[in-house]
Order: sequence, then structure tokens, then C-alpha cells
Amino acid sequence: MVGFLWVFSKLTFSNGSVLELMVGTAEVEKSVASPTGVVGQVGSIVSAGESIKPDKIDSLTALRFFAALCVVLHHMKGHFGLGSQFLEPFALDQGVSFFFVLSGFILSFVYGARLQKVGASFSEKKAWGQLVSSFLVARLARIWPLHIACLLLTLLLLPAKFQADYSPLNMLASLLLVQAWIPLLDTTFAFNSVSWSLSAEFFFYLVFPLLIWKSNLSARRLANLTITLLSVTFFVALSGLLHLPEMACGTVSYHELLYAGPLCRVFEFMLGITAYYLFLRSGRRRRQNRRN
Repeated sequence: MVGFLWVFSKLTFSNGSVLELMVGTAEVEKSVASPTGVVGQVGSIVSAGESIKPDKIDSLTALRFFAALCVVLHHMKGHFGLGSQFLEPFALDQGVSFFFVLSGFILSFVYGARLQKVGASFSEKKAWGQLVSSFLVARLARIWPLHIACLLLTLLLLPAKFQADYSPLNMLASLLLVQAWIPLLDTTFAFNSVSWSLSAEFFFYLVFPLLIWKSNLSARRLANLTITLLSVTFFVALSGLLHLPEMACGTVSYHELLYAGPLCRVFEFMLGITAYYLFLRSGRRRRQNRRN
């Protein structure tokens, strides 16, 4: 119920930015849509010396809506008169995967040109470090207050669940937004269960400066894709080797490790970063074709 209220509140009060609801990514509406935003000031600058029209990003709006709708419907199963098998043939929860990919794309769109290169001089490295710090503070400021507000809503509306989930570990992990980093059913989905996606997104924010660094180079992107895919492969193999249970209280389970764990989900985030650079390349080709 709290998860539904969380979804509804963001749909209602975020000026239509469904993306901010699910992944707390860059200031999409401000940077892309606003004429005074970082991108809008110069006709949607996305990399040094290149520009792409804002309507290229607007084309994602419909996809964002349907992905958010899938997630909302998934969490409505078993509630509001809907059966637990509602729309069962469809993997509605995969809407979250779409938002993780889109998160990587949008963060690259807004911050890629400024974070992908680090100068050689001390002053340039210092400036890059300050930009990374500002980025992390801004991202955390967008998701943590909402997370805490929903945590309080859980206490007020679902006191029995709050009490059942409470433990010092669960509370500390939730307050620090690292609950999805701990592959324990009782911890990952404690209190406001859907906040695991914010925890995963917080991890993406921390590694984004490393993933975007030199990602304008194809070899670097390929290396990052390979590393993140190997991370998924490793944990899948480890789950089978250790015969981990699917979902079990008090022990590590592969559902929490593979489905909610950020070390497995980061591959989707990296796909979004890669998609951004493919988007830039396609823009260059279209402009070259028009010149020819």
C-alpha cells in the first residue's frame, strides 16, 4: 500500500516526471524540457561540439509512461480487487529494468560531456572531483528525502509491518539506502519494500563517474559492458554452486542477490550509458547523410 502511495505521490506532484519517480535520475524535465536548463540553454548540448534537438528525448515519454504503468500494475496485484494472477503472462516488474537502462542513458545525456574526461593538470582533476561531489550530493538530495518520507508513511499506515521488519540492521541499512546491497530477504524488502530500487539506483550514482569516465571511447564502453556482464554471470554461477534458496528468511537467497542486487543490476545501467553513445553516433551519421 505504501508503495502504491509512493508511486501515486510522485505521479501527482512531480510535474509529469515519471522517470524521477522510479530511478531518481538526472533533472530530466529541468535539463531537457526547460528553456533555461543545462541542455535547453544551447539547444540540448549532449557532448562537446555536438547538439541534438530536445524532441529526440521527448520521444521517450510514451515509453516511460508504459514502463511506469507496468510497475504500478505489478504492485497492485492482490489489491484493489485484482487477483494475484492479474496479467500473469506479462513480466510487469521488468518495467524496473527499463528505468535502470533509461537512468544510465539520461545521466549520460546530462552529465556525460562533463564527466567523461579528466584533465591532466591538478586543477582539472580537482574540478572533476568537485563536479563528482556535486553530482552525488544532488542525486542523493533527490531520492533520500522521498525515501525517508515513505519510511515514515510505513510506520503510520502499516505499523504491524514496520514492527515485524524492525531490527537494527534493517533500520540502519534502510536509512543509509543500502538495503538492496544486502542479499537477505528480511533486509532488502524491509519496511517500504519497493525502496530497494532506490537503493540500487544509489549504487549506480556512486559508480557512474567511473563508468562514464572515458566512455566516449568504444574500447572503454566494451570493457565496462564486459565487466558488468561478468558480474551478473559470476553471481548466477555462485548461486547455483552454493545452491542458494530462491527466497528464504535469515539467509542469503538468489532472488535478492540477482533480482535486487545492484552488482547484477548495474549491467542494465551500463546498457543505458552505451545506448546514449550509440544515440550520439546515429545523430552524427544522420547529419553526414544530409550533408552528402
